[in-house]
Amino acid sequence: GKSFEEDSGRRDFTINALYEDRTGKIYDYWNGTEHLRDKKLVFVGIPEQRIKEDYLRMMRLFRFQSRYGFEIQKEAIEAVRKNLDGLEKVSVERITSEFLLLLEAEFYKKALLSLHESRLLRFLFQKYLSESEIGKIVENLHILEELEFVSNEFKPLVIIATMFQFSKSNEE
Repeated sequence: GKSFEEDSGRRDFTINALYEDRTGKIYDYWNGTEHLRDKKLVFVGIPEQRIKEDYLRMMRLFRFQSRYGFEIQKEAIEAVRKNLDGLEKVSVERITSEFLLLLEAEFYKKALLSLHESRLLRFLFQKYLSESEIGKIVENLHILEELEFVSNEFKPLVIIATMFQFSKSNEE
């Protein structure tokens, strides 16, 4: 954009729409500093509009949560629920990349719970798991705490394997 203000309006989250000039002055057009302080993930403008501009933003929302541990605005969760089908327009590779980055981060369990709340977890795994199997994953997320010793290099693969194991256990 031609100005900080114009460019900030195209950002996904308010915490990404902060600018600093050469003198150190901060420009905040969307209350990003407040959201940063309050540990909130808030879309710039109208959440549904932001998502429709780029459906991968739904995955980025949860990846940011997994990285920073921030709470997600309710309107964002609702907008994700309304736009799940939009992810079909995004390549599997881009979705997978975001999901793996989510699993590598410190607050991945919190993000997985939010993914479940938004119904995005079900959407991502609907071809592989039933509704009840996905429910078993969420019920057993606390078990993943025992996996904290795993190196980051293999962490996403171990989490995914464990998630699928949860879904298949206790099938009687």
